[in-house]
Amino acid sequence: MNNGKILLLGCLLASVNAYSDSQTCTGDVSTVEVAANGNIHASIKDSTGDTNFHSVGICRVTEDVGEFAVESCKAALTLLTTAHATGREVTLWFREDQFSSCTQSWGEVWSQGVYHLRLKEG
Repeated sequence: MNNGKILLLGCLLASVNAYSDSQTCTGDVSTVEVAANGNIHASIKDSTGDTNFHSVGICRVTEDVGEFAVESCKAALTLLTTAHATGREVTLWFREDQFSSCTQSWGEVWSQGVYHLRLKEG
């Protein structure tokens, strides 16, 4: 195998493995909040009760927190607002070693390893 094919194979394996050490929580966004200090909070719940976040802190639009830079947080706010307005689900990915639970209130999930949000297809 030539070096180019080996490099391509390595990149593919690395991208598949990027989410293998993670936990996910998926649900509908019922509230999106912006606090005076720039915190973005959301309530996210699924129909089974497996995911039940009540006003958890996702990120902060005024400073980098957790794995979210300010610009990423602004994009996350747009994603959450879109999910709320359209009724589409969101999925949050968490680092396995920092993950706490998909059921919590008023926590700051940015300190629990959240690193990726996805707006699910409608």
